[in-house]
Amino acid sequence: MALKLRPSGLGFGIDKDRPDYAVYCGGWDVGRIYQTRGGPDSLRWFWSLTVNGPMTRSGCLSAPSALCGRKRE
Repeated sequence: MALKLRPSGLGFGIDKDRPDYAVYCGGWDVGRIYQTRGGPDSLRWFWSLTVNGPMTRSGCLSAPSALCGRKRE
């Protein structure tokens, strides 16, 4: 599947003129790529990945009880 870049709209202040994109693959948000300020040209772009694994029982400990199917005592 091809990656698609969409403007993220997250830039603000002095960085709002810098390119900043959300990266999608098949409709899923898989990361973000944006241009950083300063540094050498070879390190100008930064890529971050969005990782959402399956929810486990330990994930329920911090979630509201309604989401985990348990009543809070």
